[in-house]
Amino acid sequence: MSDDEAVILMVDSNIQRENLLPSEKAFAYKMKMEAVAHQGKTCGQVGHKSRDSLSDEESGRTVQRYIRLTNLAKPLLDMVDEQKIALSPAVELSYLMKQEQAELWDIMQCEYAEKVRIAKKAGMETRNTAIRAEDVAMGVFVHVGDLPKHVPHSGVRLGITRFEPGLQP
Repeated sequence: MSDDEAVILMVDSNIQRENLLPSEKAFAYKMKMEAVAHQGKTCGQVGHKSRDSLSDEESGRTVQRYIRLTNLAKPLLDMVDEQKIALSPAVELSYLMKQEQAELWDIMQCEYAEKVRIAKKAGMETRNTAIRAEDVAMGVFVHVGDLPKHVPHSGVRLGITRFEPGLQP
């Protein structure tokens, strides 16, 4: 058995585990894709129909999205693993250059720190304060008791604006 065949077999057996983190899936699929490519095969030659050949469980498009996550900066990828960023927005963020991802992370950290500071100043307990993407965009707090019981899940679109030091957005 060649090294590439061993990698493919290892990924196929490990990808079946329950509770696999998105980052683990991403790097596993990337390893398998590279092993298949190293063997000189294209996705259509592996024995399945089309690009779905890297996974029997997920579509080729989903596999491509997972592989794209490997381009995320570590702190953002950790947020995907912690389910703080969903897969589709994370894939979109992965197209930012590493420097832009670092800047985004810094902005997110500053926003969170500011919300915590304001919450403490206002006498609110931070564990009772929900910080959502919409809140960050608007600069608004939402007390957990004020949240609607069910919020439909939808993709989040992030527009990146460059901030000049000393200027207000």
